[in-house]
Amino acid sequence: MAKRRDKKAPSLKDNIKAMEKKNRKVVAKPAELVSFDSWFHIRKEKIPAHHIKEIIWSYFKSVGLSKKELVATYDNMLIKYGIKL
Repeated sequence: MAKRRDKKAPSLKDNIKAMEKKNRKVVAKPAELVSFDSWFHIRKEKIPAHHIKEIIWSYFKSVGLSKKELVATYDNMLIKYGIKL
């Protein structure tokens, strides 16, 4: 006769499936690139008015950023520019 398993304790197979499902959720969400214009529109309320969009873009371009980057990349470069969010 086959052994009956206790329904309360998950099997090793169940644990592996749960771990893989958790890992899939983490991997399934890639970082999204945004354009400079979209990023600026999102952040313009936090950037003081005397900082002009074109000048910020010129700075970003001079340090090697492209028109599409991660939001975090633009935020970090804005901090290096001298504006803290």
